[in-house]
Amino acid sequence: MAVPIKLIFAGLATGILVLGILDCLTNFEQNGCEMTYMFQYPKYLDVPLDNSITHQFPNYRLYVYGEGDYARQISKMEFSGIPVLFLPGNAGSYRQVRSLGSVSLRMSEKPGIKFHFNYFVADFNEELSAIHGAFLQRQTEFVHACVKKILSLYKSSKNPPTSVILVGHSMGGVLTRALFTLPGFDAQSVHTIITQASPHQAPVVTFDSALHTFYQRVNDYWYHHSNSTLAHVTAVSCGGGYRDFQVRSGLTSLRDILPESRGVSTTTMSVPLSWVSTDHLCSVWCRQMVLTTVGALFDIVDRKTLQPTSDVDHRAKVFQHHFLLNNGQEFKSSEDKTISLDKKLPWEVRTERVWRYYADKVTASKYIAVPLVSLQGDLKTDSITLISNITASNWVCACHILEGEERCTDCLSLVKKARLLPPRYSQRKFIRLQVEELGENTHLVLHVPKGSKQVEVIVDKYSMDTRHLVYELPSVYDSIISFPISMTDGTAMLQIQNNTVFYSLHLAGLFSPLTAYTAIVSPRHCDHRVQPGLYEGSVMTLSVPWSEENTYQFFRYGEKGSLPIKLQTPRQVSADDRYGFEHSEAHLEMYLHPGCHYQLRLLMSPHQAFGQFVRFFGALMPVMFVVVLLLALGGQLAAFAKDGECLWMPEAVYMYSKPFYVVPVAMVLHAVTNIKAVWRLVSSLGVPPNDITELQSRDLWLQLLLVMLCMLSWLVTIFLCYVTHYLIAARSRLIALLFFWVPERVVSIGATLQLGAVILACVCSLLCGAAGICIVFAVLLFKVQHLYDVSVRGGMGKVEVSRYRFCFLLTMLYMWLAIINAPAFAVWAKGIGSSIYLPMDPSRWPAVVASLCALLFITTDSPLPERVYARQLRWTMYATCVVSIPYCLIRLYHLNFVIPFTLVLMASTRLPSLLTRSDEHRKAE
Repeated sequence: MAVPIKLIFAGLATGILVLGILDCLTNFEQNGCEMTYMFQYPKYLDVPLDNSITHQFPNYRLYVYGEGDYARQISKMEFSGIPVLFLPGNAGSYRQVRSLGSVSLRMSEKPGIKFHFNYFVADFNEELSAIHGAFLQRQTEFVHACVKKILSLYKSSKNPPTSVILVGHSMGGVLTRALFTLPGFDAQSVHTIITQASPHQAPVVTFDSALHTFYQRVNDYWYHHSNSTLAHVTAVSCGGGYRDFQVRSGLTSLRDILPESRGVSTTTMSVPLSWVSTDHLCSVWCRQMVLTTVGALFDIVDRKTLQPTSDVDHRAKVFQHHFLLNNGQEFKSSEDKTISLDKKLPWEVRTERVWRYYADKVTASKYIAVPLVSLQGDLKTDSITLISNITASNWVCACHILEGEERCTDCLSLVKKARLLPPRYSQRKFIRLQVEELGENTHLVLHVPKGSKQVEVIVDKYSMDTRHLVYELPSVYDSIISFPISMTDGTAMLQIQNNTVFYSLHLAGLFSPLTAYTAIVSPRHCDHRVQPGLYEGSVMTLSVPWSEENTYQFFRYGEKGSLPIKLQTPRQVSADDRYGFEHSEAHLEMYLHPGCHYQLRLLMSPHQAFGQFVRFFGALMPVMFVVVLLLALGGQLAAFAKDGECLWMPEAVYMYSKPFYVVPVAMVLHAVTNIKAVWRLVSSLGVPPNDITELQSRDLWLQLLLVMLCMLSWLVTIFLCYVTHYLIAARSRLIALLFFWVPERVVSIGATLQLGAVILACVCSLLCGAAGICIVFAVLLFKVQHLYDVSVRGGMGKVEVSRYRFCFLLTMLYMWLAIINAPAFAVWAKGIGSSIYLPMDPSRWPAVVASLCALLFITTDSPLPERVYARQLRWTMYATCVVSIPYCLIRLYHLNFVIPFTLVLMASTRLPSLLTRSDEHRKAE
């Protein structure tokens, strides 16, 4: 029997979805984080709280971290340091504070440091706050009580603090901002916030209305008060990069929350001296990030008051230095602009266009002067790139040498323009300059100090037009046409000759999150006379100007390097802006070793594109699966009303759930509701803005997004129908083979058990709605199996077959209801030891309704409605689908109304038959 064409396409679509999920979960670099170790046994001392607080928050605690002698000192609850409060996130433990606390304690023991930090931590009993919004308000109120309690512990201190530094991981970072929305909270008691992998922009998935309302209130407050009551606040937000598949880095941005002058948004892949991607939990113990965070906290301390400075600009500059613009030097509030050069040191002039200085040991200090302007053939060099590992302060400057003079005595420091390059311990940094920005200065001067360490200096002078190339990435259509050549040979190829240090390829058109390539740089014809050191090699970086999410890749001399070219934060631009330059285009920068000839290739990466789709839009797919099933159920009703028989399940999905049946109408609904007059009328009725508008505001809207989502859900549902049906058939044969000896009267008891299970589900729904839904789903699975067995034994009659086919799709609808409410079930299961009742359960009443409807379906032995109601019911379900698409894409909890509403409609059509059967039964008696 030939395999149906639609099954082949459905299988391919399912494979694409699975490949995207696997790419999202596995396609990233190995964990490059170093472990943070404790030098002494960590202790968590319980901070006593007032009885009123303990009574109000019986499951929460406040601890202070300590080790060894320090732990014994603070056991009396007398503090004299700087308070830091760590807030764990979703299912987070209070023990996660130990990395920050231990490293900070070691740093405070260094000579010259006259202050220390006290690390407090809130214990939220590892609540699942990311999937149950009811916890967040309660946790925020507890944090408020903790801040007041912590400040009260310093009353006997010589210089008591007036503020607490907040460090939050995951949802703990969101709590740091929610704190300011509480009535009665003193905003001046917090002026410094550092968050790790915290989804500030929006929830990862909006499972309940409490979560959505919480975010809306917090973000609205910060949007409207960032320059008033929040003007004293500085904040840092670090995303985890590709390894953090739980919280996409774009969600961790502080864009529209805090001005860039006071809010630093970055990723761990971009942070200097880190350059590693961290998974969601790793960000709290990754040594590279812990050292950066603690170093920044030490630098914001005023050495006079021994407390964090109240100077907002100073704190902002410190955070920008450590998390964005580290030049390899210790932070200084003011840099020396003019340097006096030592006249006694030798002066060496290097006029070559490209040159490299390397020494295992420098026996005597000297200056190397580089003329800024020279001729490169017929071109005049107007740019210069310098790479070095010199660690001395003021190691590079620019000066003006007058005609007739050989050297200069004063020099303009350029140290601030340096930026670090990976790997971490190489101490390599680069400076890129245009001659015109140095004004009248004629020479670049490098100070090579005497020392025993290896010293490397590479200088490349060039014309900017020859090194900054613009490449228009091919469209999706072009990539498909050139497939598979675009995957093997590449869509772009660039030959880079020897003695070339810097190249920048501006990637025009890299705005869509679905665009994914791999850049491969292969060395050719390397100079074998070069003896590479441990950190000698080349660096590729993808620089994204509209967000601090630069990614780096270091590869050693003579080795091949690769870098993924894909975005974590998309940007929509107008067509006129497509050919912008540094300010608008993402670009691939290469800092190459001059001893090799290189070849650059850009390869199309379909599996990464699939992963990007899942990463950005996977959370939008549940509503599309539900819409596909509702359309298929409507199609079954249409066929039943016409011929008295339901279609085979994959056929029903294929015929009645095509994307163009519902997507254009949903887009028209979106367009109509966006008309100002209509919107005023609709909003006056309490209808919120639809989710398409929110996607557009987040720069996540694509013109064909709904079509892609619906098409993929449509094909995957067809595949699942095929697979599930054959699994049911195989199970039926297995049951018949193993239990052929069971009497029929024993089998009939199963119907009674099903009825009892559904009644149990109704009761369980009052304790936890998700548990009730899971029970009903399990019962319906047995019901589907039973109906299939009956249809086989009954010779596949129309009635039996129709019941089976309709109940099959109905069970899949219940399956998605269970999936949507699975987070509530996880919360209930985790806390069942302390209470069997889930408070503020978003799934309770949807579960009760769904259970009662299932009870009616099982009682009447068929979910099929009367034929007279089938057509009206079908069009009502179609209208429900049209409304669901724009209003359930992001707010999945709306499906808790959509699905029960549909079930009620179907169940209500069974009531006449149930009443008729009851009348017949009474007459028979």
